[in-house]
Amino acid sequence: MKNKILAFILVLVAVCIAVTACAKKKNTIQDNQDKIDENAIISQGEAIYTLVRPDNCSKNISQAVLNLRLDLKALTSTEIDINTDWNKEGKYDSTTKEILIGDTKYQESTDAKNELGDNQFSIVRKGNKIVIVAIDDESLLQALNYFSSELITYDAEKGDLMYLGTDFSYNEQNAIENLKVNGILLSQFKILCQKNDQESIAYAHTAQQSLKDKLSYTIATADVDDAGENNIIFSFSNHPAYSPADYMNYNIHVENGNIIVSTGGYYSLERLLMNFADTLFAGGIFDMNDGFSVSGNYFDAKAYPEPKDSDIRMISANILAEYADWGSDIDVKYRTEIFAGNMNFYNPDVIGVQECSPYWLNFLQTEFNSPYKLLGKPSSNIFTYVVYNADRLEVLEFGYKDYSVKNNMRARGIAYGVFKDKETGKTFVFASTHWNGGDNDDCKKQVAEASKIINDMKAKYNCTSYCTGDFNSNEKTSVYGTFMQNTNMEDTMYSTTNRTNNLASWHELGKENFSVNSCDHIFASKGVKCVAFRTLVENSQIYASDHSWLCADIVLP
Repeated sequence: MKNKILAFILVLVAVCIAVTACAKKKNTIQDNQDKIDENAIISQGEAIYTLVRPDNCSKNISQAVLNLRLDLKALTSTEIDINTDWNKEGKYDSTTKEILIGDTKYQESTDAKNELGDNQFSIVRKGNKIVIVAIDDESLLQALNYFSSELITYDAEKGDLMYLGTDFSYNEQNAIENLKVNGILLSQFKILCQKNDQESIAYAHTAQQSLKDKLSYTIATADVDDAGENNIIFSFSNHPAYSPADYMNYNIHVENGNIIVSTGGYYSLERLLMNFADTLFAGGIFDMNDGFSVSGNYFDAKAYPEPKDSDIRMISANILAEYADWGSDIDVKYRTEIFAGNMNFYNPDVIGVQECSPYWLNFLQTEFNSPYKLLGKPSSNIFTYVVYNADRLEVLEFGYKDYSVKNNMRARGIAYGVFKDKETGKTFVFASTHWNGGDNDDCKKQVAEASKIINDMKAKYNCTSYCTGDFNSNEKTSVYGTFMQNTNMEDTMYSTTNRTNNLASWHELGKENFSVNSCDHIFASKGVKCVAFRTLVENSQIYASDHSWLCADIVLP
């Protein structure tokens, strides 16, 4: 009995000690909080504030609040609790330090929302609450980003994360009108152009009008020779500070106090000018300083990497000569950029090209990026070529032959090469051709001549063969079948184990009215495995030519 009484007394003493300790700890925390700066969100590694979001907010806002906590933890190594405005007991404590995000049920959020007026969002202090409210979810996301990037500072040595304590309201129009670049109002800038060049002047006026739609003023234009300071520099200004972006890409950046708008060529320039102001101001709240940069591109397709089990990516491309009477009413200066941009995007190893007129030939020889090279001996009288990746492929033999009969003096022939894959050592014959087309005697002679060249090279090197081109002959013509029979080849469009879309190659330039059957083909020796095939219609291809590219990913035997 004595032992039981003693045990009870010990438990009672322990409870009293614990209660006393808790009371002391509570008093200590309260004492410390009284000494903590009212703007401290985290003090000496301890979270002072709690994040509070509406219980019924959208998934985007819920995730954004979670991301804010993760960002703060990454910065401070301290995790802030997240609560919602739902309270089981219906109680609310105005003395609790909280960051209220969005339309919570608390009065501080309601008051701040009522004070928004024409503003997109506000970040204000209401008693013990830091309140972040906005007119919609998009603006609230913008507000959270501004709060974390502009309105808090962290002292790693003290372990203090501080709110700057400055109320902030954002109105897009005010922000745009008062935008500064290195402290200089955008209204003081000028768009440079070449005043002796009508095209340059026209582009400058387009940029000027685009900005005017967003601003309450018109930015002046000026001749590049009178540049001075505070300029907006495009490619058409011919200013020495300008540097181009990659094909079908753009970049807007601030350098030495100038806004430099880099584009990949005429196509990306005109695409950007269509919504230049929206692109420039898309970042929301900012004053631009040296080092500011925003980039984008005009590819609308997801990446299309070569399959892991493929050895070689082959493409067939009739690029459409620039002559107006060939139906090329979209200026070739746009089409060359689309060609080059898609070459970079799809990254083929070898490509068969047709209708490579003198303008195109000059582009491929002087303007296009390495490691791609033209096979053979370029000539203004030859329109059919093979382009290959010189880093990947070694040329063992090459040649070009005009067909003995043709309905066009320059655009009917076959270019061919024998390549060795530097990675695998495998050898193959690859050809690019352009036929008259149709089941007529002239086309049949072209079929026979093409077949002989391919068969001779295949026999000489004891390897597989591949032929791309504009055959002007679809699957229903006899010459289509005769060529495959003569060369023991098959059409990869149909032999592939993975045809990723079901489109033929031809369409009117700039229109998506695809033909039922295909006049372009990629043929491969029978038995060769084609692991993927696609008609490439994305990334503005319809504006580049009246023939969509074909792409085959091949496993070399």
